[in-house]
Amino acid sequence: MTILLTPEEIASLVKALGKGSVDAFDRLYLQFRPKVERVVGSVIGGCNYQAVKDITQNIFLNVWRKRLQIAASVRDFDAYLFMMTRNEALNYLSRDKMTFSDLQDNMPVFASDDVQLSAEASDLRKRVAAALEQLPAQQRRVFELSRMDHLSYKEIAGEMDLSEKTVENHLSRALKNIKKTLS
Repeated sequence: MTILLTPEEIASLVKALGKGSVDAFDRLYLQFRPKVERVVGSVIGGCNYQAVKDITQNIFLNVWRKRLQIAASVRDFDAYLFMMTRNEALNYLSRDKMTFSDLQDNMPVFASDDVQLSAEASDLRKRVAAALEQLPAQQRRVFELSRMDHLSYKEIAGEMDLSEKTVENHLSRALKNIKKTLS
């Protein structure tokens, strides 16, 4: 069981991290790994345990790689790590074509054990839905057919009378617009 660190202890560890302290990194990892895994799981859907572990590992590798920048400019490590986690999970969704319905269905499962995380997941679901509403009609339709109806580019192209390349471009723009709206 991990002992919860105070904000002052976290700030001290981040400062030591910036100086290359492996011990500080290990303590931050032990403190924040469970929360990072819950957030990742709530965003990508809890059914892919290995993906949750891989994304979490990648996030902490990035923390180590960016340790100088983090120590120099980050004032709230918890908030910074949450944003980094959310962005990495959203990048996974866009790279690996996780479905939007999987995202919606699995968020509450991971969030249920943490009231704050549950509120964050609920807020994220609302923001994703709002981001979808802001998309141009054709981008939104392509996104919905791809992520909700699980159609291939070819099937979407046939249904919407578009080229596969146009479908790919619409989906790429839709994902970028959603990520931009959520940032």
